[in-house]
Amino acid sequence: MKVPNTLCRSAIAILVLASVACQARTPSERVSLDAPEPVAPEPILAPTAPNLPAETLATDGPYTLSSGDMLEILVHGAPELGRTVPVGPDGFVRIPFSGPVMARGETIETLQARLNQALSRELIAPDIEVLLLSTAPAATE
Repeated sequence: MKVPNTLCRSAIAILVLASVACQARTPSERVSLDAPEPVAPEPILAPTAPNLPAETLATDGPYTLSSGDMLEILVHGAPELGRTVPVGPDGFVRIPFSGPVMARGETIETLQARLNQALSRELIAPDIEVLLLSTAPAATE
C-alpha cells in the first residue's frame, strides 16, 4: 500500500513543529499543567503601640470600636478580600462578600467572629483577622 506524499509530508511537518515547540523552552520556562505550587504568605505584622493613643492602651477591659476607627481586615487564604476600612458613620464595616457588618460598640474579637460568620456564606472556613490601626479622632467642641 502506497501512502500519498502529501500525507507523509504533513505528518513530518507536524512532528518537526511539535519537536521545535517542545525544545523552544528551557525546563524552567516550560508550562506546567499541574496545579501551581502554594506560595507561603508573607508574615503579617500587627501595628505597634505608638500608633494608638495612650488612653486607648490604658483602658480597663477590651477596647470597643467606634465610628471613625481605622481597621485592617485580613482574610487569610483570600488576601484579595482584605481591606483597610474605617468604621463608618453608621457603625458598619464593609468588605467584599460580607455585606455590612456592625462594628460600633463591638470588640475586635467580636467583630472578627461576625466577619467570619458573614463570610462563611461565601468561603469555606474563613479565617479573619482584624487589627486596630488607629482610633477615631476625638470630637472637638
